Amino acid sequence: MKNSILKCSILPLLFQFLFITPFNAEANPPVDTVEHESSAKSAVRPEDNAAAEFFAQPEYKSRDYVQPVEFKNEGLYWALRRLRLEVNSINFVIDLKFEEKMEENTIAYAGVKNITVNFKERTELHEALKQVLEPLGLAFYIDNVTGAEKVYHINYKNNPDKLKRIFVKYPFQNNIYADIKKLNSKDGIMNLLYSELSVQVNDYPEVHKKIRELYRNIRESGQKVAEKERGKIVAKIYPITYVNAGELTRQIMSVLTKDGTIEFNTKGNYLTITDIAENHIAIGTLLKELDSTR
Repeated sequence: MKNSILKCSILPLLFQFLFITPFNAEANPPVDTVEHESSAKSAVRPEDNAAAEFFAQPEYKSRDYVQPVEFKNEGLYWALRRLRLEVNSINFVIDLKFEEKMEENTIAYAGVKNITVNFKERTELHEALKQVLEPLGLAFYIDNVTGAEKVYHINYKNNPDKLKRIFVKYPFQNNIYADIKKLNSKDGIMNLLYSELSVQVNDYPEVHKKIRELYRNIRESGQKVAEKERGKIVAKIYPITYVNAGELTRQIMSVLTKDGTIEFNTKGNYLTITDIAENHIAIGTLLKELDSTR
């Protein structure tokens, strides 16, 4: 009888030691390649995680890899800019509200302090972003709806808004401001930021869902006429953030076709570029590299 009791009590413990404990330990391995100084708390209760529920951080891996890089005490914006892929940089938008703009175009975000990174080898993009963002209480989600290119949005993992509204920056296009305003809730707040040509919306997840559907419809409508637009002359406005727009005209002229023209607005610090529709992709790529203080 005693032997039976002894077996019954030991077997569950033996099973847990051999199978369950190693599995749990492997599921959350320690990460030593990224260090942070942050006052943001990373522990999140499910009921507080409104942002992550709607803007879900992907669990799957991407096909891109961040190249080896090492830097210390960088702000969030420049830390993300320095994560280079094999071909280009990461296309990202930081949806956080900033505390203040400092010297050299450095922006301080609430609860987010300097970042130190040391990736000694190529690191899968989503894994790299998690290592950088999660200790700061931040998360990322992929936006392939509001624009032609895939964008990584950076937001709070634990939404600090007690009303559970989410602050998101959307690209300004056509008369989108008036259309978004019609979708806002009574508690919603929105602003048009001319320097970035973006619409800032602070509202509930269900409102953002409608806004994203609005962008999806606009994009799908544009895709239907895309083939008809090839070869047509199109004028676009490009806002410049970190340098003087007039200083970029010579470099941009080098990629324009014979029909292309460029004008710059000193007051608004933006470029108006006219060229064939298909050449605007190359123009936009070049401007991303030129519009930088580094």
